[in-house]
Parts: sequence; structure tokens; C-alpha cells
Amino acid sequence: AWKGPRTGSFPYARRLNDSPWSDFRPELTHSFRGLAPGVHQFEVKARDLDGNTDPSPATYSFHIVAPVWRQPWFLILVTCFGAIVGIQAVRMNRARMRALQDELDTAHQLQMDLMPSESPDLAGFDIAGRCIPADRVGGDFFNYYHNGDKLLFGLADVTGKAMEAAIPAVMFSGILESIAQPSTSLTDLLKQLNRTLYRKLDARKFICFVVGEIDLNTNVMELSDCGCPFPYIYRAATQQAEEIPVAAYPLGVSENNEFVVAELTLGPGDCI
Repeated sequence: AWKGPRTGSFPYARRLNDSPWSDFRPELTHSFRGLAPGVHQFEVKARDLDGNTDPSPATYSFHIVAPVWRQPWFLILVTCFGAIVGIQAVRMNRARMRALQDELDTAHQLQMDLMPSESPDLAGFDIAGRCIPADRVGGDFFNYYHNGDKLLFGLADVTGKAMEAAIPAVMFSGILESIAQPSTSLTDLLKQLNRTLYRKLDARKFICFVVGEIDLNTNVMELSDCGCPFPYIYRAATQQAEEIPVAAYPLGVSENNEFVVAELTLGPGDCI
């Protein structure tokens, strides 16, 4: 009498999506990995112990749904969201840049207002001054102080760039304005400035300063230099330029800074 085969004794072949058939094996399970989203068809056929193959494979169709993050609508949504965020970021950045530019323009105008827009009109003297900062704001400064028969002038350069230097320059302008008196000698003026700045400025901050005072009656000028390149005087009588070797540390470097003051008599056509 014939007996049917034991369960699982048949070898099976399989294929997916019209791919080539696998070898016949007695395995009852198989795993497919990395299947793309969409419709798939799985086929299985058996072979008996005599080598006869089932002419009608068993088929099973199934559909794999893509993860949410791979769905077209989700990709479109993410793209639109990213575009909106990007546009908004650009708008906000432009707004911040405009606000910053407005603040710099205001700071620039405030700094320029600390310096004279016109030079003193004094008989017997041609005076000119101008400040052109490298940035919108900076540590450059100059001014004139006309008191009776004396003209005091100063040029300063604060270490650093932009706002880092502009704020000490504004402070220095106010301090100089408050102590620039006709009765104060250049040496005393510099000592007062230096003591104040030594207390106020950061340890890494200092101010280079050239200051001069002209007696408008005698044409005698006193000049001192604190850390700037030496000034020059052009003598019209000899048509020669001479360096004025007055040197001291910049203001704020040392509390007990010593200052050198040169005294010069200006002749017709001489230029500092």
C-alpha cells in the first residue's frame, strides 16, 4: 500500500517577482529583506520524491507600504516646511542685518559728532583735520580746544577695532573735554588723563595720543607724543622736514608714566 510523504519531506523552490527559481530545498521558511514599497508576488512549487514538479505553483501577492518618511506627500511636506523655514531665516537674518546696520550708522554718526566738523578759523593759521574710520566705528579721535589765546589740539588712537575701540574713544573724549583747561600744562594734562585711563581701561587696552598747545600770541607750540609715531615739522625757511623726537608710553599702560614735552617756535609757512 502507498503512503503519502511525511509533512515537510517535500523539497520546495521559490521565487519573488518573476525572479529565477531557487533550488529545491526542504526549508519551510524564508525571509526577504529590503523589499521596496509596492506590490510583490511570491511563488512556491514542490517536487515529490520521484522528481515530479508541481506545474501550478502556489502564489501570494502582498503590498508593502513605504514608511511615512518615504511617502511622496511626506517628502513634499518636508520640502515645503524646509523652504518656509529657510525663507523665514533669510528674512530674519536680513532684518537683523538691517537693524545692526542702523545701529552702526547711529554709532558712526555719534562718534563723528564728537569731532569737529569745521576747523578753527584763527588769524595767521591754516588748520585742517579729518577722521576716516576703517570701519563704521573705531577708536580714532581728534579735536581742538580754543581757549582765549591758546589752541589745544589732540589726536588719539585706541587699541582694538570697531565697537571695542569706539567705546573707550567716546569715554576718552569726555575725559579730555572735562580737563582741557587753559591753566593746565601739557604735563599735568597728560598725567591726569593717564591716571584716569589707567583705572578705567582694561589691562589690555591703551590709548596712543599726540597733543599740542599753541600760544597764538607768540607762535610757540608745546607738543607731546604718547605712543604714536613721531610727528614731523616742515620748516619753510629751510624747506626741510624734521622729526620731533618726543616719546612716552601710551596712556593707560602705566600708572606712573613720565611724559616729554617739546617746545617749538613756529615761523611763517611752517607745518606740523
